[in-house]
Amino acid sequence: MLGENRREIVEKVRDFHGHFGPYAALGVRLGWLGLERLKVERGDERLRIRLTLNVLKPPTTCIIDGIQVSTGCTIGNGRLKVARGKAITASFAFNGKRLRLKASKAFIRWFRDRLDRGEPMERVAYDVLKADVAEILA
Repeated sequence: MLGENRREIVEKVRDFHGHFGPYAALGVRLGWLGLERLKVERGDERLRIRLTLNVLKPPTTCIIDGIQVSTGCTIGNGRLKVARGKAITASFAFNGKRLRLKASKAFIRWFRDRLDRGEPMERVAYDVLKADVAEILA
């Protein structure tokens, strides 16, 4: 079950992004994991994130909006940098601590296959939010 503040984040993603799908949900999860592991609050101006994406077009780029809303680091405020890379990774820097999270290709295939079978996008997105961390990360 999502906590109230997490439900609020989902609503913010939906409002900002236009809908709530699994790629945006993956961005939210990567953001939450980074915040939790570094013990930093959303919006802390000392947090920096470098996001690499293997594809720089939708739906993969939807990850950007999820990570922006969940962390408060945005392209506009300069605390989120996005680049093309070989994999989907989120590298966090906070107070001299660093954390790198890499999304599992198998996890992405899992939710893409569900979408390809016609499952509702938002149902798949909520399952991304509830997935075990070990499944999400490579």
